[in-house]
Amino acid sequence: MMLSVMPVYGQLPQLIIQRGHTGSVNDMAYTADGNLLVTGSDDCTLKIWDIRTGKEVRTISAFAQPVKRLAISHDGTVVACGSNKKEKGLKVFSLANGAEMASLSNITGEVADLRFSHDDTRLLVVIEEDGFVSRVVVIDWRNDAMISELSLSSKEFIRSACFGPKDDFVITVGKRLTNEGTGNISVWELPKGKRETTFKKTAVDINQVEFEEASALIYTGGNRMDVWGFATGDVVRTLPGNSSSFSLSDDQTKMVICRGRDILLYDPVSGTTTGFIKNAHVGQAARALYLPGNQYIVSIGKDREVKLWNADALIQVPMFNKAPIDGVKSLVVGEKGNVVFFLTDEGAVVQMDMRDGKITGIFRSEDETPLFKAAAICWSESRRELMAVPEASRDLVIYNVKFKKVRRHRIHTSYLLSVTTDGIGKLAAISAKDNSVIVFNLTDTLKRVQLKGHRNSVPAMAFSPDGSLLYTGSTDKSLKIWNTSDGYLLNSVDVTQPINALAVSPDGTKVVTAGGDKVNVNTATSELLLWETANFDIYKSKTMRPMVFSGHQKPVLQCAFSSDGAKLISSSADHTAIVWDVATQLAKQTVSFHSLPVTSAFFLEKDGVVLTSSSDGILSFRNLGSSEPRLSVMTFRDGNDHVMFTPENYYTCTRDGIKNLHFLLDDKVYLFEQFDLRLNRPDKAIAGLPRANGKLLGVYQEAYRKRLRKMGFTEEQLSGDFHIPTMSIENEAAIPYNSLKKEIELDISGTDDRNNLSRLNMWVNDVPVFGMNGIDLSGKASQNVRMNLSVRLSDGLNKIQVSVLNDKGGESLKSTKFVYYKSEEGIKHRLFLLTIGVSHFSNKQHNLDYAAKDAADMVSLFNRHKDSFSSVETMTISNEKATKENIIAARDFLSGSTEDDFVIVFMASHGLLDKDLNYYLATFDTDFNNPAKRGLPYEELEMVMDRIKSRKKVLLIDACHSGEVDKDDGVMLAGVTPASETGGKGQPKVKSRGFKTAGTYSLGIGSSFEVMKEMFADLRRGTGATVISSAGGAEYALESAQWNNGVFTYSIIEGIESGNADQNKDGHISVGELKNYTSRQVQKWTNGKQNPTSRTENLEFNFNLF
Repeated sequence: MMLSVMPVYGQLPQLIIQRGHTGSVNDMAYTADGNLLVTGSDDCTLKIWDIRTGKEVRTISAFAQPVKRLAISHDGTVVACGSNKKEKGLKVFSLANGAEMASLSNITGEVADLRFSHDDTRLLVVIEEDGFVSRVVVIDWRNDAMISELSLSSKEFIRSACFGPKDDFVITVGKRLTNEGTGNISVWELPKGKRETTFKKTAVDINQVEFEEASALIYTGGNRMDVWGFATGDVVRTLPGNSSSFSLSDDQTKMVICRGRDILLYDPVSGTTTGFIKNAHVGQAARALYLPGNQYIVSIGKDREVKLWNADALIQVPMFNKAPIDGVKSLVVGEKGNVVFFLTDEGAVVQMDMRDGKITGIFRSEDETPLFKAAAICWSESRRELMAVPEASRDLVIYNVKFKKVRRHRIHTSYLLSVTTDGIGKLAAISAKDNSVIVFNLTDTLKRVQLKGHRNSVPAMAFSPDGSLLYTGSTDKSLKIWNTSDGYLLNSVDVTQPINALAVSPDGTKVVTAGGDKVNVNTATSELLLWETANFDIYKSKTMRPMVFSGHQKPVLQCAFSSDGAKLISSSADHTAIVWDVATQLAKQTVSFHSLPVTSAFFLEKDGVVLTSSSDGILSFRNLGSSEPRLSVMTFRDGNDHVMFTPENYYTCTRDGIKNLHFLLDDKVYLFEQFDLRLNRPDKAIAGLPRANGKLLGVYQEAYRKRLRKMGFTEEQLSGDFHIPTMSIENEAAIPYNSLKKEIELDISGTDDRNNLSRLNMWVNDVPVFGMNGIDLSGKASQNVRMNLSVRLSDGLNKIQVSVLNDKGGESLKSTKFVYYKSEEGIKHRLFLLTIGVSHFSNKQHNLDYAAKDAADMVSLFNRHKDSFSSVETMTISNEKATKENIIAARDFLSGSTEDDFVIVFMASHGLLDKDLNYYLATFDTDFNNPAKRGLPYEELEMVMDRIKSRKKVLLIDACHSGEVDKDDGVMLAGVTPASETGGKGQPKVKSRGFKTAGTYSLGIGSSFEVMKEMFADLRRGTGATVISSAGGAEYALESAQWNNGVFTYSIIEGIESGNADQNKDGHISVGELKNYTSRQVQKWTNGKQNPTSRTENLEFNFNLF
């Protein structure tokens, strides 16, 4: 199918974060063409997935309660879904745009089953009411008109129903509410709803029924699985075992059954088991379906996962993956409104600076993993300290922001639960598991007062503005007021609901309590109560009641006053936050943006901005009164990665965070790199922060412009009528997700209705199959190309992409296909290791001590670990042999590699910059005053790895300036004196691997360049190799006897030999782990003088080296 998306850059793609479901996945169905999958979940949403890529297309917030059942119309245009007994909802949505098409009335309970008629005009609905009462109705959904209701007896409880022959009948199954027989299958005539017949000798409890029109067979599942003749009412065959759910393939030749956590494959004709997937899901497997063609099975479960399986090999295909989103448990604002500190659901503590958007972890080990799981946090503004209560701990941990120091205090003999501080930096209040509260003196840590009186846990505490009073709220439904100096209980009042949070007004005259039962969220009382502090004696006598703020449908989780006390904001488990007018008790604004409970809400910027956080992982900033957020923020992996995005789909993110993004354009999924150049705009995204630094935004904008120049684009090309060709994989639908063959064929087609085509590119896992320059089409002088291309697959998931360029430089969007291939278990592959080390030069004054040794040590390192490979093939070029010609010729050695082999090229030498800031590696006969003459240009070193078959390629450079430099602004060489030796008394001398040539020393490195390197993924795929450089473009690389190597080389050897580079402790060291470890260690060992960097990085293919 050809794409028609010209001009592409004039259109607005939709940014999508692959979030997946956050609750149990209960039901699913796919469209008849096999393109879309729809899933429904306890998180109250429907998700629409592109089956070909496993990417989310759209999320529909269907109900305030879980989605229990769904069905897709036969024409694939709408999806119907039903909810539980509390919601009593049945809605129909458009699959094209997610719009609600119908909300049906007369749904009196939970929707237990749901089917479309073959003409899609009617819905068959099974409704479960309280007390084992059921209804079965047929509805004209477009007109919300009841057509039929079956005349059920009071003794039968229906669990499932389907249409019978020609939709003129309904077949129902369920269980008898008495022990009177086993007639649990009935056939009903439509439209009268009259019972035609009841089958005999059925199973006692039947939970599902399906009808096959062609053979007129009825399939039933439950505590017994049977196949029945519709006409005779007799059992044709009984299948072994039982089922919680089952489904037939479209051609009725295969059956898949869910039984507990397992998935079983059956032949429905012979009744034999043909396959078994044990522990397919961590929780119960809810449902499994054969996809069209019967090659794949998709399954859902209580573990919130959607999984794809190869039906023949019975292995999981890595599709439908979701981002490791950090749900936000709570947040506090500190540093005079400049910083947000938040606590994730997994107990990690993260801070975000609202001036520059920088997000970092707190209470972290050296490898950025959390030191502990925190249960609660609070902030002391006057002390500039963040306080945390670790889970299952008796300690209070305090982090001083100014001095970056952490201290611990043992507070109590019982585990601690929550913490708050006064406004003057003197006291902290900590609640404990024994239902007491400890008032802790922060200036005299030996002074503390224990408050006893609550019968249950105390989740809510707040000090009066002067710190003399402490208000505590408990799940025992009481509010108590204490004197903080001696712990005396001043007052206690009963509340109608458990208290989850409380807040004191800025002037201390009002206290608001937020309530609701978080265990039983369906309780009726989920209110805010406002108490006048002067009237507590009257409240206690019950002659006066507090003011009530009603509006939330589920427990209120947190509340806060505005700076003037005139407004109140509350957050709730009903997924909303509400801004209230205190005087009138009226809701002024409802924030309905989040898909899960809103855990915190605050006013910012003198109440002009509202900040909300949610279990859905989003921190949302919006102007007060605005329906749209100005900026949303999500973090992943304990805050180590993040993405920030605006309503216009501009975003900024970390390099690993970007992997969780994709785009939707014309209902087709595109990966992040397709529009990253246009929409990855830190300047526009961070401008949404309420304290964004204007000067810094200017730096971000210049960094973006530098990126465009680096990629050969202008802003006009990305925003205007910039014409590009189109490209498609014509046989995409015929290519399996999981290939049993090593090689597949692609039928590709490209066209341009204005210009001739010049070049065709193909990548597998971001490695160019035909080299950096692709296939030359210029000689054809044609606007069209059609080719059959053979692709050899790598072991694992293969991301295959093709694009075509026209002679004006316009490149089509990349057509993408994911194919999974798994070789036999235990097969190892070869390592091709090319090491180059130059310690001796024809100009001896520039000799180094350890470069040649570094090259030899790398060979020894990998030979010691040769068991990780089938063989280690090595080639070393050192000293006099290290000429430009010999290094380039080494490509012949690497060309023997295959797509699954590893290739590592290592070079240690001097790094040189000429007067134009072009980068060279020094060869033996380099003219150091004119490196262009005999030096090796970096580009030629990288080209040694071009057009070789290997897709697992790493280039390691231990030389000065090996990172990239900014040719626009010049470079200030930093760190140590060039080509010099330094070292304190009694310390080994440190030598740098660099040389300053005439004319290279220009002033003022542009900070926007460093920002560009940090904030943007490098979309220049080059050879597909990850290039790890020992030093930044403005830095020197160091060597010394204290390491007996170059420090970069030493860090590689030490990280691998010790195993310390295995950051996630899974027994493997990936390229990404090695890069991160060497960077951190080199910075540490050189006191920040040398900072390794990735000159280019293959973001797609972070393979394991060991």
